[in-house]
Amino acid sequence: MQDNYIRTGLSIFFETNYELALKEFLIANPLANDEFFIRQVFSNQDKEIKHLHNNVIFFDYNDSEFKQVLKDDILFNDWIENKKNRDKFWLLREYFSFLTEKLKKIESEENLEVSPINDMVNLTLKEIALLHYYKQEHITLINADSVILKYGFISGKKLYQHYVEYCQKANRIAPGESSTKQKNKVQIFEKVIEILSLQNYDTHKAKNDLQDLKKNFENQ
Repeated sequence: MQDNYIRTGLSIFFETNYELALKEFLIANPLANDEFFIRQVFSNQDKEIKHLHNNVIFFDYNDSEFKQVLKDDILFNDWIENKKNRDKFWLLREYFSFLTEKLKKIESEENLEVSPINDMVNLTLKEIALLHYYKQEHITLINADSVILKYGFISGKKLYQHYVEYCQKANRIAPGESSTKQKNKVQIFEKVIEILSLQNYDTHKAKNDLQDLKKNFENQ
């Protein structure tokens, strides 16, 4: 009976936490959905829960032994630290169970479609730079690292360099040195234009640049 009360309370807590976190995530990633959010949580927390599982010590003291622990500062501090880790491990495990049920419900209620967010996660640095140029979202040396984190990278230095390059039209429409490089450059534009369209951004400028790029390659 007591376990049921505890789990009911946790369920309410988890639901509230889930809704708030999901809302923030969708604001930051408008192309994402509930399923993608849950899988991101699993991915981000998996290492931590495995670490806790492997390192938590489950003390099993009887009353007399625990009295001795209370008298020893070192043993007591160890017990406190491990209790914190045990509690955290237990909460994470319960939250994983909660999210697993959420995911099952989502999968059973919908015919899942591939979310455009998957394309966002798999963008190359050049595609990210070009996308931000056409969205007029400026990339600087100051914000490059924070921008790149949204796409799963760590350092934004190379992103900034690509962005600066694409700010010059001559660089955007310069033909590839070979048919292979030209094909790759065209594919970058096509992917960026697709994402711009999905996000309801104006694609006119990007499409014009793509046409100029193709003409320049034909005329070289």
